[in-house]
Order: sequence, then C-alpha cells, then structure tokens
Amino acid sequence: MKTLDDYKKAGQELYHRLHISTYPVAIKYIKDVSEIPQGVLRPSANGQKWSLCQAFTYARRWGWSVAMTSDDNFCTPSSTTHGWEDISPEDQIKSQMFQKWHKDLEAEKREPSMG
Repeated sequence: MKTLDDYKKAGQELYHRLHISTYPVAIKYIKDVSEIPQGVLRPSANGQKWSLCQAFTYARRWGWSVAMTSDDNFCTPSSTTHGWEDISPEDQIKSQMFQKWHKDLEAEKREPSMG
C-alpha cells in the first residue's frame, strides 16, 4: 500500500521532470477523519473555512497536503457534490446567487447542473 510520502515523492518527481508550473495534486476520498494523516493541514483546525478550489490551489502552488471535510469547506456546490451536506435545490440556487456565479435567477436556472 502506498503512503502519503510515496505520493509526495511521485508528485515532486513529476513536477521536476515535466517542468510544470504547479505541483500535481492527488485526491484520496476517506470515510472517517481518523484516516487523515498526521501533519495534514485542515482549515477548521485553525478556525477557518476554505472553498475546495482554494485547497486545490494551495496544494498546487505550495505543495501543501490539505484535508477537506464539510467542517473545512464553505462552498455549497462542492459540499453537495461530495455528499457532505444535503441541500435543497432552492438553497443551492440561493448560494449560487449569493456568490454571484450568474447574473440573475433565470441565468442560474439555465445552468445544466440545476436542471
């Protein structure tokens, strides 16, 4: 079984051999927070919440190991997509409108994922 260090080493090798501008990101889905390795950053441990996109950005730009659960994530769409929260379609639309992803309610309703 591969360890977190094995994946970090593989990522560093890819980064240096391919000369890519950001670190590659590997994602592991867990069933319980007890599976999160020691030393992995969780925003909620510092009283913060990030969007899942922010976690990916921090991992890619700075090579951070980040664990995200519903306690760490403020992004409604990613929380519902990953099954962390059960949110009604109406609340999903309100979230998207609040975040200003679309110009108005009609534009939001035309979004394929909302249909």
